[in-house]
Order: sequence, then C-alpha cells, then structure tokens
Amino acid sequence: MAGDRLDFDQFGFAIFNPEYEPAMVRFHEYGQISHTNMQCNEWDKVFSHWERYSKQINNGKVKSMLQNGIPTHLRSQLWKKLLGSEELQAASHFSYKFNVCAIREQLVDLGVSEYGGDMAIIELSEIESSQNDEYTKQGYIDIMHIRQILLDVGRSYPNHKMFMGESAEAKEGKAALFRVLAAYARYNPAVGYCQGMGFIVGMLLMQMPEEDAFWCSVALFERQKYLMGYFDNSLMKIQCHAAVFQRLLRQKFPRLYTHFEAIGLQPLMFITPWFLCLFTNLPCWDTVLAVWDRVMLEGITTIFSVAFAIMTVHEEWLLQIRDLAHLLPELLHVPDYVVKYETFLPIFWETNIEKWELDSLMAIVQEEFSQPVTKTNRKRRHVSENRPSQQRAKRQKTAASEPQSMFQKFINVFTPISQKVFLENANKLPSVSPRRDIKDVKVRWRRNITPNKNRTFMPGMRIDMDSPSSCDVIFKTPGSKRLSVSVRRSPRIAQKKLIPGVNTPSTRTLVCSSAKVQHSFKTFHTPTPLRQSQQKGTTKVWASPDIEMQPVRTSHLFDD
Repeated sequence: MAGDRLDFDQFGFAIFNPEYEPAMVRFHEYGQISHTNMQCNEWDKVFSHWERYSKQINNGKVKSMLQNGIPTHLRSQLWKKLLGSEELQAASHFSYKFNVCAIREQLVDLGVSEYGGDMAIIELSEIESSQNDEYTKQGYIDIMHIRQILLDVGRSYPNHKMFMGESAEAKEGKAALFRVLAAYARYNPAVGYCQGMGFIVGMLLMQMPEEDAFWCSVALFERQKYLMGYFDNSLMKIQCHAAVFQRLLRQKFPRLYTHFEAIGLQPLMFITPWFLCLFTNLPCWDTVLAVWDRVMLEGITTIFSVAFAIMTVHEEWLLQIRDLAHLLPELLHVPDYVVKYETFLPIFWETNIEKWELDSLMAIVQEEFSQPVTKTNRKRRHVSENRPSQQRAKRQKTAASEPQSMFQKFINVFTPISQKVFLENANKLPSVSPRRDIKDVKVRWRRNITPNKNRTFMPGMRIDMDSPSSCDVIFKTPGSKRLSVSVRRSPRIAQKKLIPGVNTPSTRTLVCSSAKVQHSFKTFHTPTPLRQSQQKGTTKVWASPDIEMQPVRTSHLFDD
C-alpha cells in the first residue's frame, strides 16, 4: 500500500494512485479557507470571556460565528469549552495516567502489548472465560473488550497517517487510541467498549493530545445531550433514532420515501451505518469537522440535520435511480460532490429539526418498541369503554321511546354519545315546549366569550360563569327536574387564547395519554412561522408546544 501512496493531504489522509482505489475513498482537493486576524481575535475574545458567551449559546452568538468557520488551530479549544471536559476532569477523582499504568500491568499479566498485533489477538482469544471472570472481579478490564479494541484499532481510519502502516507515528497513534478506549472501559465498566467508539476517539486524537481526547470522550459518552446510551451491546438508541428518521423522512420527503418503498429499500439499511459512524465516513473531511462543530454545540440531534441536508442535495439524483443494487451503495457511500464544503454547509446550517419534535417521536418509538402488548391492550380497553353495556343500551332504548320535543332533538344531534348519559338518570322528564318553556332554559358558558356575567344571548338564556364545565345547557322544567348537556366549542373557531383547565385537556389526561396522542396534540399547537411579508414590525418569537402548554394566569379574565 505504501508504494501506491503518493502523499498526504492537509488533513493527514493518504492520496493514492488513481489506479488503486481503497475501500473508503477520501476527497483531497480542498479549498483554502482563510480567516482574517479580526475573526481570530473575535474567537480569542470568546475563549477569554467564555462564562459570559456560554450563556449566549442558545441565543445564537456562537452559532453565528461557527457558520463562518473556525480556525483549525482553535478547534480543539472550542470543543473542550463546549463539552466542558476541563471542568469534568477537575471534578473527577479518576486519574488517566494512573489507570493507564493499571492497564499496562494487566497487559503484562496477559502477555500482550498495547501496540497490539495479530499474535496478541490470538492469545487473548485462547483465554478461558473462568480466567476472565477472575480478572473482572479484581477490577480489571474484560478481556473480550481488550481483544475487540485491538481488532478495531486497525480498522479506524486505516488511510490516515496517524493510524496507517507500521511507521513510528502510526504505531504510537494506534497505541494512543487503544489506551484511550481501554481507559474509558475502566472509567465506565457497565458500558465497557462498543464498536463505533474508535471513530469518535480517533477523530478527537487528530485534534488534541491524548489525555484531552480521553476527557472529551467521557463528556461525549456520558452526557445525555451527546452520546449517552448510544454505544451499548443492544444499540437500542441508534435503532430508535433510525426509526425516528424513517418517520421524519416520510413526512418531509414523501416522494423519496415512496420511491424507496417502490424499489424495496428500507431506510434502516443506510441510516444505521450513518448514525453508527456519526458521519465520520463522509468523503470530505472539512465537512466532517464542520458537522462535528455543530454536534458539539447543539448535541446529538444534529445528526438528523446532516441526514436531511444530504437528502435535500441528493434527492433529484436518487429519484432517477430505479435499481436497489445501485441505490443502496449511493447512500452508504455518499459521493463527494454531495457533501462538498462550499455547497453542503449552507444547506446544512439551514436544516433544523426541532428538539421537541424529536423527543416526541422518540417517545412514540420507545413506546412501540417496549410496550407492543400494552398498545393492543389500550386499544381493546378503549373499545370496551366506548361499547355500551346491556343495561346502558336498555336504558337508552327506554329513554329513546319517550316523546321528546323538537328542542331536545336538536340538542341531542350535537351531543356526543358519551354525553347522552343524562337520559339514564332522568325520570321520565316531561317534554319541553320551545315556545312555552323557553324562559326556563339557561345557558352556562365559560369559554371563548367576553367575561360578562350579565351578558344575555336570547330571552330566557343567560351566562353563569360559576359553572365548572365549558358550556352547560340547563333545562329547568315545571317539575323541578334538571337536565344538563355539555357542549364544546373549538378555541380556534372562537379565536381565543387557550385557558388551561377550562378549554384544554387537563395535565393528568395528557400525561396519561399515549406518546402518539401527545405528539399529535403538540404538533397541532405548534406556532406557525410567519411569512416574510408578515414579519414587518413584529418580533420573531419561537416557542415549543411544551412552553405553550404551560399554565397561564386566568384569574384576571373573570375580574369585573
């Protein structure tokens, strides 16, 4: 392979002869991205006053600077600031150097070296499981994890000069990668090691020293904002994210989704490798670094923006491919012209997926994965609750045989079946004549109206604001019988603000609902962005449905 290599590019990846094409082809014709002294000074100012600027991350100050790019020599410093790895190291009792010494002692007992080799892998494979159990009880790393790390070290970036070949630099780079991964296995024995970690740690080692790369890895793997739960033996979180992507793809790219279905391509076939490598296998390394700048800033949800930006750029070409054998490789190995820095980055920064939507869809997927039986039981219970019993059907049949006035028939047309239970307890109510007894009918309304207790709708009808329900029609008959019918109106029709507890579902009802019901409710109440012509003289305010659903003060609405 050394004879086929011509040189290394500016990021350290090998440039080969055109006749030789390795498994993963990297793009090498990078443009020179220059940064002025003013931009460098601005980043230095951000780092020197990080406590103040870190509070403005959600306000877009750092994000707007990242969109213009960051100098290469400042990237490692920015990543450590965004991850908080220095604070994590200062607060932890875990010593990286001490644990590296402990790892080396274990390797000496096993008769292998951190510099690996095929013989070391073979020797570790011959160790019996009983001996492995003794090692783990003494606090050592699981031998199977050590063997898997040694196997994957040679597979991580095989075309980068830091891990390529048998040179002194490559041997030390592989040993550093092994030490960081093995140290994390000691840091968190519950997780240990999982395939895919080597790509993340290898990328960090290209940017910063070994110990800094370890603490950045800990911050990435241990925090919920980033990759917590992403690397385990079951890979459940990756599968859930892949299922969420499939739902969003059907919603945002319906033509592409229908095209995939017609060909027989399941989105899980290509999205799982994307998420497992976290897009470190993209051919343009400057784009990979820019993507990870945003990952460090916004968290793991950035991967959905990357995926949909690729779909946006590549959609028209994918729709022209009619064969699965050609379509799947086009997605597994994204062409360099799709993710080229100059064309891909503007679309990537414009692609945003709301966090509330991802969390809501994630809850739906987890509910379907973990409780398939409960979902069926809920459906059966829902059907059984809405199916009237024999006694209820008998009472409704008896009540229906009673003579009703035209006014009662009119009210019953707009009354749901579940609210017609008032007939069960009515003891043969006399008919109400709309002309003779209209003065005995009161309307108690508490929703979508001007709060005026004395407001009259029609003769014989008035508002009672003390009613607990939204809208109650009370029939008062000469025999002192009371008949109550609840009538609901849409707040969108009335164009009034939602009042929690009055015209919105209660918190308990919403929490007890399924994740799919909650997602539908949040989607329905999502603020719609204004058109450009409507934004003049207005302040752009973005809010999630979770904020919109928070309780509001309603006492002032009913003050006289």
